[in-house]
Amino acid sequence: MAERKLRILLMIDEASLGGGQQHVLWLARGLDRSRFEVAVACEPSGYLVDELHASGIAHFPLTMSNSVSLRALRAARSCIRNWRPDVVHTHGGTAGATGRIAARSLSGCKIVHTYHGHHYLHAAQGRKRKLFRLADRMLLKFTHHTICVAAKDRDTGISAGIIDP
Repeated sequence: MAERKLRILLMIDEASLGGGQQHVLWLARGLDRSRFEVAVACEPSGYLVDELHASGIAHFPLTMSNSVSLRALRAARSCIRNWRPDVVHTHGGTAGATGRIAARSLSGCKIVHTYHGHHYLHAAQGRKRKLFRLADRMLLKFTHHTICVAAKDRDTGISAGIIDP
């Protein structure tokens, strides 16, 4: 009897051409399809969506604005509950918060988050920086694994208390 494939849902907020989107595309294309069933949740249209369709990779249209919204949380939760992934792997700030909060309610689902930089630690001022840091610390409590695309991001995240070494 064939072993069940591990289901991985990759989530990123934007579908435009960018480094994070290219990373998600390479990951989705590169995972062994005999062992993994992969889908990507992101905006309804754009570069990434076109490339996913051309590659035969499932796409779930999910609009996530530049801030976490109740509408996006409901849509993400519905997507996750319906597809029932074993792993939800989020990328970027908005998708990272939305996806991790939505996936938290699904028992047995592992949550992985990839940081593509810690932009708010460098750009945001005062209260905004503190608020984002607090949110990331809270999200860390139910994130099973964290990935950084650069060693400097790992070190910055550890010293900011938003990444568990």
